Amino acid sequence: MRNLDIKQWVPNKPKRSRRLYKLDSLLAQELGKIFSKELEPPLGTLISIGEVRVSADLHKAQVKISILPFTERQEVFLWLNRQIGMIQYELNRVLYLYHVPKIIFVLDETEEKASRIELLLDNIDRSS
Repeated sequence: MRNLDIKQWVPNKPKRSRRLYKLDSLLAQELGKIFSKELEPPLGTLISIGEVRVSADLHKAQVKISILPFTERQEVFLWLNRQIGMIQYELNRVLYLYHVPKIIFVLDETEEKASRIELLLDNIDRSS
């Protein structure tokens, strides 16, 4: 009987090249610099960069953003999207690439979901 590798049963995902992973990392690093030096978020808010994922054709980059506190999330996200022209300009100026990917911000709701789960678990512990 032949041993089957578990990878045979997992659907094939398109493989990302090493170049894309490096570009993801480079964009995250440069965005972090821009966020810390050029942007002043609204008072009492914190913006952090999560995952950066560049498309295979290098035209777009999806940037997951976490915003604290959660109550200010939509307002700060709209403010950040109004700043996208300046952010794109700074990236174009700093990066020496033939084509700098267009930045698209997406809200990362992982932390909010984790806090909701934690709250539910605390409620279960109190009721037990």
